[in-house]
Amino acid sequence: MTDTIEFVKSTALLISRDAISLVVFRNALAEAGFEIEISTGTRNALSALESTEIKAIIIDCDDVDGGKEFLSWAARKHAKNAVIVALTNHLTTLHEAFDLGATFVLQKPLNSERVARCIRASSQLVAPQPQIN
Repeated sequence: MTDTIEFVKSTALLISRDAISLVVFRNALAEAGFEIEISTGTRNALSALESTEIKAIIIDCDDVDGGKEFLSWAARKHAKNAVIVALTNHLTTLHEAFDLGATFVLQKPLNSERVARCIRASSQLVAPQPQIN
């Protein structure tokens, strides 16, 4: 019997209510090979974190109720296992987002190229691990 090696896709959790952010990130994450869980609120996001191994958390700090608090909590609980990207629309400053635990911060308005660069950098930190079957 021969063992086979398969690469397991990493899963990203995208938490936003902003339609543009959802579309831009969904496309960039899919192109980078991530499985995607989408949540429009922090309560649903907690359920996703409990049931799925998440390697990237993208949280819209200013457009999701409790976004900054979720960023801080996620950084304390998941920073060793996941890259955390904070989205802001200038209500949360760059410094504040980094202080709360973000690995990367993107300010709105978003564009596809900046998001793609961020996702490429994130994916290098959470490269899929081989699984021997």
